Amino acid sequence: MGGAGSPENFLAFDGFDGTYDFAQTPEFPSLGEDQLHHFGPHRGDWQPGDPNWTDEDGDDATGIIGLANYLGDQGLNSIYLMPFTYAGDGNDVWPWTNPETRDSFDVSKLAQWEWVFSHLQRQGVHIHLLVTETENESLFEIEDGGTPFADTRNLHYRELIARFGHHLALSWDLGEETGWTDEKGGAVGVGITTGQQKAFSQYIRDLDPYDHPIKIHEILIVEIYPALAGFTAFEGPSLQRHEDYNQIVIEHLKMSVAANRPWLVSMSEPLGWEFGLRPDDEDPSRAVPRKDVLWGVFMAGGSGVEWYAGWQNNAPTSDLSSEDLRVRQSMWRQNRIALEFFNRHVPFEDMTAANDLVAGDHDYVLAKPGDTYLVYLRDGGSAQLDLSATGGVYDLRWFDPRNGGVLQLGSVTQVEGGSTVSLGTAPTAPSEDWAILLRHR
Repeated sequence: MGGAGSPENFLAFDGFDGTYDFAQTPEFPSLGEDQLHHFGPHRGDWQPGDPNWTDEDGDDATGIIGLANYLGDQGLNSIYLMPFTYAGDGNDVWPWTNPETRDSFDVSKLAQWEWVFSHLQRQGVHIHLLVTETENESLFEIEDGGTPFADTRNLHYRELIARFGHHLALSWDLGEETGWTDEKGGAVGVGITTGQQKAFSQYIRDLDPYDHPIKIHEILIVEIYPALAGFTAFEGPSLQRHEDYNQIVIEHLKMSVAANRPWLVSMSEPLGWEFGLRPDDEDPSRAVPRKDVLWGVFMAGGSGVEWYAGWQNNAPTSDLSSEDLRVRQSMWRQNRIALEFFNRHVPFEDMTAANDLVAGDHDYVLAKPGDTYLVYLRDGGSAQLDLSATGGVYDLRWFDPRNGGVLQLGSVTQVEGGSTVSLGTAPTAPSEDWAILLRHR
């Protein structure tokens, strides 16, 4: 997975019926009074024959459908979005006819969401659906007098599953930054407990006939995931972390394996909440997001990355204000290079992290022992790889994570197992990052 993590209020689109900014805050004045998304720069990506409609105010769908086309064209294969942001950061997305009424669903708006979701699927884009936001995660139960599992939450889940559960590439997520308590200073909630998380996950698992993965997104709450390890109605975390990406993913994968239920571990909000993935003109090399996040997560065996646009970037390039995803196109290119390499050359699902096979502190190893080894040199140079536990001859090829292209020959083209071996030097640019692929003959 290498996808878009912003805008999280993707569904706050001016062309949807019954959609408006409930708070009417002046935070993003460049977007106009309503502060909804228009995705005007992506109207040109709409193609004849694509879905379209005109809403009650005369706005059409070309902006959001064009954005879906752009995601697919750039090889972005996932999008992180919320169907419920009332009382949260955006305060502009809800499935009901009124944001403060939980039992009357807006069937016109939901039909339009379905058109967009179906088009995302046609473009090869997985839908990461976070059913609540941190500020409203316990709102159902508060409104129901403190019950641990409100009937209105039940209705919310049932409606989402009934309308959207048929999509092939979809994950349910219990919520953005979920699990907090009073101390977070949230707008309306006191947080939900691990027991509630298990109950909510089990309810979705029992109701969803397609058994989509169920995940939980959080922020630095280390107690959540150990309590969920081994739970059969939970498929893993979508992490918010801002450093040590490779090691953190490895630790969570080990936790799940030790509990006898391996997880999908993704990174859904890297690089800091303030700025996240900055626009291209502020970070033209993309060295840190490429090396530490993208390749760091994949080389740990992580299931992928979604790129968050940050809270403090200038409008319209921050998370909630994002209108034109082209401002980060250089990163989409490097994202695509990595995805195509792993899909084409690496038996990823059969491999696990094995960093102890190299001596370098910043070098990573992903291994299918006795068959395939992938070494990532974060800072270039060379490496010594411990192949003492295997025999036979391995062909060795180099791959350029910055520019992509074909596998290349370095100074060493084959090595033999049975000892620690030198991998030689890169074909060019020896001080840059490289991936080295070893395959058993």
